[in-house]
Amino acid sequence: MRKFIINSNDCGQRADKFIMKVSDIPKSLMYKFIRTKKIKLNRKKFEISYKLQEGDIMEFYVDDSFFHDNDKSISFSKATTDINIIYEDSNIMIISKPAGVIVHSDKNNTGNTLADSVKNYLYKKGE
Repeated sequence: MRKFIINSNDCGQRADKFIMKVSDIPKSLMYKFIRTKKIKLNRKKFEISYKLQEGDIMEFYVDDSFFHDNDKSISFSKATTDINIIYEDSNIMIISKPAGVIVHSDKNNTGNTLADSVKNYLYKKGE
């Protein structure tokens, strides 16, 4: 069983969109799981179009293989590149990229990237 407590970032999102975001459950199976109460919201059956509210609790009584690998979802936390932020607000961030720093990982370079450093920075800020 997996349990997710809805925070302010997911507040206002449709329940089906949230399920698709946190799991690898196909849509057709997701509908079946909701009908058969294998996915519950606040311990009850719910409408797929329900808009999530902060503090709602979504419970999944399904196999763990339907969920993203936790190690991959937070792999950016190991990033060590310092980022030089020139400008930042709630919508945009402008960064001075040092020469030689890889922007995105690929099959040859999965290590320390600028994208991972930005994700790590935002994660530490709680965004």
